[in-house]
Amino acid sequence: MDMKAIADDEKREIIEFMLDNAALEEKMGKWKQKEEDILLFMDFTAALVRRSREDGGLIISVESGEVPPGAENIEIFRKDKKGDVNIVIGENKQHLAMIFTSRERFKECDDTSGFVMFIDELFEFLGTCAGIDGVIINYKKENVVLNKEMLKIFLAF
Repeated sequence: MDMKAIADDEKREIIEFMLDNAALEEKMGKWKQKEEDILLFMDFTAALVRRSREDGGLIISVESGEVPPGAENIEIFRKDKKGDVNIVIGENKQHLAMIFTSRERFKECDDTSGFVMFIDELFEFLGTCAGIDGVIINYKKENVVLNKEMLKIFLAF
């Protein structure tokens, strides 16, 4: 899909479709309330796989001189746009890329720029990034951490 040729209204509609992650956020929230419950974790992972198959997306936090910061300025990722992935240091000194399920969740880090990417493409990209050990989904909210091995498992489905 050539994103340069798509009108702004169409881009907004595509972003809204890609970020229609309410069911995913619900499953994530239920699991985070009872993290020891493996069935709730499986529900969350199934919802993540389902959103990936539906061409769902997530927002990756980046530092970019080409995209203004803020939730209202997120853009669909294009190869001609550049940015450095924002990293937080997690437990065990893991370097985690910050990704978000919605504009609302992204507002927690509203001083950064963001790209919306298809879930499978995002996980594939991050799986190849040196210096990144995994992801943290909804930093400062649910704080779901997935390491690179988990990203590979998702890609296998």
